[in-house]
Amino acid sequence: MAKNVEALGMIEVKGFVTLVESVDAMLKAANVTFMGWDKIGSGLVSAFVSGDVVSVQVIARPHDDIGIVLPAKG
Repeated sequence: MAKNVEALGMIEVKGFVTLVESVDAMLKAANVTFMGWDKIGSGLVSAFVSGDVVSVQVIARPHDDIGIVLPAKG
C-alpha cells in the first residue's frame, strides 16, 4: 500500500553533485522527507521529497497510488 503523502516535490538537475546540494538545501530549509532519486539520462537526475503543502508547494494531495511510480525509499 502506498504511503499517504500530503504533497510531493520534485527537482530535476544536471549532475549528481548538483542534486545532492539541492536536496541538502531542501531538507535544511523545509519540513520535508527525502523519498528517493532517479537517473533520467544525459546527466539529468531527479529527486523526490514529500511533506506538508506549505513546505512543498508542488503537488497538493497527490493520488494515493503515486507511491507505485516513485522509487522506493532507502
